[in-house]
Amino acid sequence: MSSMNLILGVVAAGVVGGTLYLAATSAPATRTGAASTPAGRVPAPAGDITKAAPKVIGPPPGATFAPPDPAAVIGSILGVRNPTQRDVTAANWNNQWVPNEGWEGEVVGVTREHAQGGHAIRLSFSTGNVLRDFFVVCYVADNDQDVRKGDRAKVQGRIDKVESLPGPAGTPLNRIVLKSGRLVQLIKMAPR
Repeated sequence: MSSMNLILGVVAAGVVGGTLYLAATSAPATRTGAASTPAGRVPAPAGDITKAAPKVIGPPPGATFAPPDPAAVIGSILGVRNPTQRDVTAANWNNQWVPNEGWEGEVVGVTREHAQGGHAIRLSFSTGNVLRDFFVVCYVADNDQDVRKGDRAKVQGRIDKVESLPGPAGTPLNRIVLKSGRLVQLIKMAPR
């Protein structure tokens, strides 16, 4: 005599920034003997159901937000001459989120980043002063919208680091690195 086990489903749902996220898991139905499940007990699904929770991309509730203009973030470290103080000032931005409308810039590169598990979208921002120009590097899970060099993009993410590094010919390489990023909007440009 045999019985069919129930298919168990677990649904996780959450709303973050107006976006509804859902995840569902289930264990496959199996045929087992009556003695395999004591009366009144439902077998647990195979595997760890906690792994099925969706990877939510976007600010969590209560997140702290950076200014809407990324030049304010990079500008806060450029005038600081003492390297230790510059590092402290830069670290104050860590874990703040880009506002929901995103930061818009010109895409100067998109690369597959195996270590990060996705793609890096590099945006250029010009301030009119080559010593104050900067980049935003945004790590996104996937490049599903075919972002290409020359496009304009708005990105959002969590600030991982703000830095000014020595660049070529004595010009500083100023950049803001975003993790847990997402593409807010893509403006495709005509090929040059």
